[in-house]
Amino acid sequence: MKCLMIGMEDNEISKRYMDITIPDAEIKLKCPVEILDAVRPDDPVINHSKFSKIKAPTVGTKNKPWSGTEKAVWHSHVKAWESIMDGKEDAVWVLEHDVKVVIPPTTGYGITSWWGNKIGQARAYQMSPYLIERMHNAWLTENPIDMQVDTFMTKWFDEHTHSKQLAMTFEIEHLQQFGTTIQHL
Repeated sequence: MKCLMIGMEDNEISKRYMDITIPDAEIKLKCPVEILDAVRPDDPVINHSKFSKIKAPTVGTKNKPWSGTEKAVWHSHVKAWESIMDGKEDAVWVLEHDVKVVIPPTTGYGITSWWGNKIGQARAYQMSPYLIERMHNAWLTENPIDMQVDTFMTKWFDEHTHSKQLAMTFEIEHLQQFGTTIQHL
């Protein structure tokens, strides 16, 4: 089993979260955590033309333009997917730096829930390389991207997978005490 954590070792806020979340993940998920350096808003890898001018509304928000960090979060998850597709693992964990697993899953694959029992956030997920590759292909063909990565993943799971292995969710705690590294407009 492989665990990737999207984080920024050169960012004080991200480092403070990872000081808490990495040991927690290694104990609860029973796998060593490898830090995947997050994409930054000024990174040339960001394909700005891939995104719509206005993103779809999410819970409690209206249609707004994309921030640079929201695009960077998208590209950080794509970077994680691309590193997983070449691997030999049966399943891989992907966690954002500010996530603590409260109740780890016992079987199957899934994405996180921190609204009780409702799937809604992709701050942490466990998937096979095969499913990651399918989702990556959906990212490549989706033009323009008009929703945040969390919403895209949840929608993609709902529309493209009919497997019981994806029905499972698990609870996380989204840490916020040190501030945020993402700007939402």
